[in-house]
Amino acid sequence: MQQIFVVLLVAVAYLGLAALSALLAYSPADAWTVWLASGLTLGLLLARPRGKWPAILAGAFVGAAVFAGLLGSNAFDAFGYGAIEAITAAAGAWIAARAMGLPARLDQPRDFAALVFGGPFRWPCWER
Repeated sequence: MQQIFVVLLVAVAYLGLAALSALLAYSPADAWTVWLASGLTLGLLLARPRGKWPAILAGAFVGAAVFAGLLGSNAFDAFGYGAIEAITAAAGAWIAARAMGLPARLDQPRDFAALVFGGPFRWPCWER
């Protein structure tokens, strides 16, 4: 039951940041270029142990898929955006976590470098 709550909480927070991204973009369809929700997903993954990642990734998947659907994407495309969100978030967090461990504290230069090199895997341009 707790996992379902985490999935829903992450999805709602993700949708909130997606909506804010849409407000900051030139048009709602361009919200992917100002994608604040990626930081939420990556930050949550790096702040939690790997055992907690599935619920976070599921929430990000749901949030991205619902947002894509709200923009008018068909179900197949919305599923694809959700999958891309979850896969790229997991890849970026995995790369960063391999170098600095979890939970991320960013109290050493090595940890910051791991985030800098792992973060690009979460960059929205991969989601195009």
